[in-house]
Amino acid sequence: MSISPRVKSRLVNGMRRDLERARSLHEILVLQGRTQYGGNQNPTPLRQPDKRDVTAFIFLEAAAKFEAFCGAAFMLEVRSRFDVTPKRAAFIMGSVDKGLTGVYGWGAPKIL
Repeated sequence: MSISPRVKSRLVNGMRRDLERARSLHEILVLQGRTQYGGNQNPTPLRQPDKRDVTAFIFLEAAAKFEAFCGAAFMLEVRSRFDVTPKRAAFIMGSVDKGLTGVYGWGAPKIL
């Protein structure tokens, strides 16, 4: 089973959109962001600890999106290589923590 170019492009374009959204959020919230501290009525630029926290949050969200992208791409490759359904591909893939060491029985790549 080969992976269609449409499926690949949908996956890659989704990741590109997510990264572009992260970049625009950084621009809007961190570089141009303003807030009202205390009783001050005039918006002031974000303070450094807040900028750092927002940047870290955006980075972690982008990292989570990348992890999901890698998992989906790996599942497509497993489905293509072993010609199995998505449900079976999840068993063949193993886990992030143990890799293929915890895959036994019909899901073991050596048996397939």
